[in-house]
Amino acid sequence: MNTHPRRPETQPGRAHCLLAATLAWLVLAVGCGQRPDISERAGLRLTTREIGPASGFELVLDDPVAPHDALGSPAESPLEIDPPVAGTFVWRGRRTGIFVPTEPLRIGTRYVFSLRPGLRDADGRPVKARLRRAFEMPGLEANLDRGGWWNDEDMPALPQVTARFNDAVDPADLGRRAVFTDGHETVPALVEDAAAATNLADAIGVGSGLAQPPAPAPAGLVFQFRPSRPLESTNVWRFEIAPGLANRAATTATTAKGSIDLGRAVPFAVTSIEAANEVQGGRKVRLHFSRPVSPSLATNDPAAWFVCEPAVTNLVVERSPGGRVLAVGGAFLLDAEYRVAVAAGLPGGEPVVLRRTTEARLRFEPIRPTVWLASFDTVQLASGGRALQLLALNTPETRIRIKALDRRGLIPALRAYERYLRSGTPFAPDTLPGAPVDYAGLVGRTVHDENLDTRAAIDASAIRTLPWDRLAGAGSTGAYFVEADLHRLPAESGGGETRVGPQAIVQLTDLGIVTKTGARATWVWTFSHATGKPVPGVSASLRSDEDEVLEEARTDADGLARFGRHATAAWVLADAGGDLHAERLTENIVPLWHYQLPGGWEDPPDTKLHAFTDREAFR
Repeated sequence: MNTHPRRPETQPGRAHCLLAATLAWLVLAVGCGQRPDISERAGLRLTTREIGPASGFELVLDDPVAPHDALGSPAESPLEIDPPVAGTFVWRGRRTGIFVPTEPLRIGTRYVFSLRPGLRDADGRPVKARLRRAFEMPGLEANLDRGGWWNDEDMPALPQVTARFNDAVDPADLGRRAVFTDGHETVPALVEDAAAATNLADAIGVGSGLAQPPAPAPAGLVFQFRPSRPLESTNVWRFEIAPGLANRAATTATTAKGSIDLGRAVPFAVTSIEAANEVQGGRKVRLHFSRPVSPSLATNDPAAWFVCEPAVTNLVVERSPGGRVLAVGGAFLLDAEYRVAVAAGLPGGEPVVLRRTTEARLRFEPIRPTVWLASFDTVQLASGGRALQLLALNTPETRIRIKALDRRGLIPALRAYERYLRSGTPFAPDTLPGAPVDYAGLVGRTVHDENLDTRAAIDASAIRTLPWDRLAGAGSTGAYFVEADLHRLPAESGGGETRVGPQAIVQLTDLGIVTKTGARATWVWTFSHATGKPVPGVSASLRSDEDEVLEEARTDADGLARFGRHATAAWVLADAGGDLHAERLTENIVPLWHYQLPGGWEDPPDTKLHAFTDREAFR
């Protein structure tokens, strides 16, 4: 058993460790010349978020120092700076002032600020505050930017990079360190000082159209880079500047590699070759490329790069606006097999060429049977041409059905047609809306049902012009739903099947409608398109999207009807004894941006518009 008295636990080991660590840190700091900051009854802060060429230094003291007559004017600085910096100090208050350097702060330099020895307060007493604050200017740095915008997956073969340095550097040394690399391949960069660039606005990334040209960039600060040869790779390219680049004064150098990702420069190649048969364009071979082709290919003889067997005459080349598609048209035949080839060496829009020949075997097929109507959800003047046009292709027979819509069924039909158009477009056979309007479900009566002969040669258009006087009666007006069904299709298209073709709503009317919606009322003005004069006695109504009648009125002798303000009003319907016309209240809104007038998502400004016109319809 231990009979010695127990000694108290003072943990001397832990205390000695803490003291040793503190002393070691102080010795290290002093040895390195970096003493700790001190802020006792005084503080110093930057006027910018980070120290830089535009930085000022704001001094804040606990006790008043500046006399009243010294405020707002340059005064002797209460600050001492090591190394010295020329500048101006201005007292903004009795306790606060700002020091603004009048010479550039040197990059890579550590500045230590302290209070001037012997500083006294406003009463002549020594200032009790103690201050020691260090700020370090960053070393040599470069801000790298792409010299333009491009898709990361489709960068140009000769991308441009702009570098902006915070101090002048030697272009020769910079050129030795700058490269483009994709991780496997390295391409030296060509460097040009922006001060010597012919297009300075492009060199420093400033847009054109400025009231004044930008000030010239000092030599050695801004540079442009391009690869010494075109870049092609499916890997991501980067621009890099190796570390160790010194400024011209040789006082500092970059310590880290500068880099910026540029994207992928897909190799120039043919991506697909296809046979296309178009209604108006005829038969063509479409060549799709991964990058734009040279514009010269649209005007030069295609025999140098396009091979077709059997041979085809009257070859014509079209280049797409983006340059990635070439369409080679000619006297191609149906059901014949062609071997086509795009030869290596074909020039690209950039300084690249096709590296290998690409071949394909093609066969042209007849255009899919289809029908087009000339009008979709339109208004035709009752006093105009009064005709419905139809174009059929490879369709021997087309059934035309027309239903006259009354005032109970017009707005529901227009809404159903809006939904129809949202599911596709009736302008092309392969994009017809997938949800046609139910003809039988529309309120109205069928006024015409005819199987129209639309036979023509294969791939030749059959155009039929159908007068409204024959379709709906002499001098007829009103709203009509039109449907074209394809009958007796060729065997390869389904063999006798019926396919619903395009649908349309045509309002054949003489009634013109002008609406104005204000804060408290809505005005509807009706006029005759034939005469331009007001139409009195028209039954007009405001209706909701559900065709609920919100308010009805008859136009006065000036063709004007006034309604209250209805939050759910969506349509106006005008009926002049069979002449029916409906339109959305928002249909005739004129966007202000068309006329470069101020406007936006917020409340419109208090703007007055003065319009001068000789047309009664607009008075």
